[in-house]
Amino acid sequence: MDTYSTTDLLGVLTRFSAPDMFVLDRYFGALMLSDKSAIALDEVIKGKKLAPFVMDTAKAKAGIREGFTTTSFKPATLKPMDVVDPERLLTRMPGEALGAGSMSPDQRRDAQVASILMDHRNEIMRRKLWMGWQILRTGQVVVEGPEYPSRTVDFNRDPLLTKALIPANLWSEAGADIIGDLEAWVADIQNKSGVVALDVFVSPTVWSAMRKNEAFMKLLDNRRGTSSSIEIGPISVNSVRFAGTLGDLNIFVYAETYEDDDGNEVPYLGADEVVIVGAGIQGVQAHGAILDKGAGYMPMEYFPKIIEEDNPSIESVLTQSRPLIVPGNVNASLRATVL
Repeated sequence: MDTYSTTDLLGVLTRFSAPDMFVLDRYFGALMLSDKSAIALDEVIKGKKLAPFVMDTAKAKAGIREGFTTTSFKPATLKPMDVVDPERLLTRMPGEALGAGSMSPDQRRDAQVASILMDHRNEIMRRKLWMGWQILRTGQVVVEGPEYPSRTVDFNRDPLLTKALIPANLWSEAGADIIGDLEAWVADIQNKSGVVALDVFVSPTVWSAMRKNEAFMKLLDNRRGTSSSIEIGPISVNSVRFAGTLGDLNIFVYAETYEDDDGNEVPYLGADEVVIVGAGIQGVQAHGAILDKGAGYMPMEYFPKIIEEDNPSIESVLTQSRPLIVPGNVNASLRATVL
């Protein structure tokens, strides 16, 4: 059997379609590859100055330009690895034809390697999605693992953009002012970031509470057919669903989950949470250089390779990536606990 080169493996990865990453694509769509081990994070300090009035004959005075601060962070390496099971090379695969037309061991090996590569990329993409949601929810990312000490990458989101309603104002209460809350929170984002945030993400549990709110539904009934529309039927629990518009706000019901280290299914968006975000967050998927001789220590989004051992004979597929999700304007998002 031939050994795959990294170029061969990258070609296999390229042919696969990526998993559905609506939030990652919408708010962190840009890709940045660094040729350094660390990712440099620049925070530009901007004010809200007005241009001064002067006489036509007056001499212009040079102002003081805003500065910026730079910090750096070395991303942890993601290293999913799986063994190519030799037993599976000798037995029929699911969906494989019986008898004539069945696959050879080499073909089954190719299929198994391709399946492992697809799983690895999906795992890495889900980790990037997880980091993206941590930023949208908290303005920071906690990076930790069994062999990586806990470190927090804090992008310094304004504390005003993390909300928690008091019990009397929870959206599950009959008198909750859902519309007023949303309008106030959108205004807070605009004040802190200069961005108009129009996307509202709610969990299925929060959406159920919204639909039971009498004042909320009455307003929707009064405005239906003008600038407000909503989908009032049952919702799907698969990933993200566009539920409708409220004025100029887009309402999404988000139900995507991931599996944690203990095998528990965990939602990316908390059951009691609302997240508001605007495209002006200008997020980036940054990647540090791969610290592997085989990769030439070069910047790559993924670096797959085959590792072979003898006595006993073991063939493993390893994929490496060093991602860090970075918001260009961290104050363009807000999280509120509403239940």
